Amino acid sequence: MEGPLDENQYVIDFIALRDELKTITDELDHHVLLPTSHPLIRVTAGEHEVEAVFTPDGRRWVFPRGDCVLLPVSNTTAELLAHYIGQRLLAAIERRTGLKAARLEVAVDENHGQWGVWESRR
Repeated sequence: MEGPLDENQYVIDFIALRDELKTITDELDHHVLLPTSHPLIRVTAGEHEVEAVFTPDGRRWVFPRGDCVLLPVSNTTAELLAHYIGQRLLAAIERRTGLKAARLEVAVDENHGQWGVWESRR
């Protein structure tokens, strides 16, 4: 994260950054992440279950509602997850501290050094 120094001569309180990031990632961790705007996957959430249907061939999966997080993304790639996390983190930090970061970079490690990276510059 980059931005101007505050009255304490730092850009951000790392504890605030850590806590906000942990809140976001804890919501995602150990859940089935389902994209709600994928062009070929229809996701329908009921009170107790979530159904995902791959529309070209009708394959269907049903998950317990509590095991799923429905995300406003077109796919659950590392790149789009980094973007989703980054946008939420920017908003959370601004709410908590008033900081409008000049730059934020978020990277999601998909598998042994394969990263999806998103960067915001203001």
